[in-house]
Amino acid sequence: MASRQRDIAFEASWRRQQDRQHRPVADSLYRQVFGDNIEVVRIDETEIESATSKALDLLAVDFHLIWPSGDRLSGQEKFLSYDQRKYGTITISEHSRPRCTAQIYFVGYLTAAGDGFDPWIILNWADVVLATARARVAWNMRRSHGNYPSFWWTPIERLPEECIIAQGPSPGAIAHAARARGETVPIEDVVRLERRSGG
Repeated sequence: MASRQRDIAFEASWRRQQDRQHRPVADSLYRQVFGDNIEVVRIDETEIESATSKALDLLAVDFHLIWPSGDRLSGQEKFLSYDQRKYGTITISEHSRPRCTAQIYFVGYLTAAGDGFDPWIILNWADVVLATARARVAWNMRRSHGNYPSFWWTPIERLPEECIIAQGPSPGAIAHAARARGETVPIEDVVRLERRSGG
């Protein structure tokens, strides 16, 4: 019963509402990076049995990207608040890191206007794990305080190139910055990505 009450409280929390509100922005980025023909399926929005949903949650899988062929990538995602962007880090909860089976990992910081992510990054999680094992990624622990759980973090700028699939600001962030400068930006210039290939 206590577990069910925690789940209900989590679903009603501001962080969960923030995540749900910005999923379409993340979905747009996934399609720009991986192709327009993918389907984004979030585990908490699918009609699957409770045991399967719980198992995927324990394995830190939030969503799947599915191609028409049926091939899929599993992913974990973090939508972080604008006021947290000063940290410029990748974060993963203490309980998720040792058992994360996601293949890709998205972290995005919301813009001040809330219409995009800036910065954002999509990681090849297997490469992050291997780089960590080779001491090329150093993780730091932030212990829990208040309602926040303990989590591991590492600076985005220190991630090895081979870990990065794509990164950049979202189209909304680019357009917002241009508007702040009094400029108009053609849509084809707004949709830009900095792609990096694996090493």
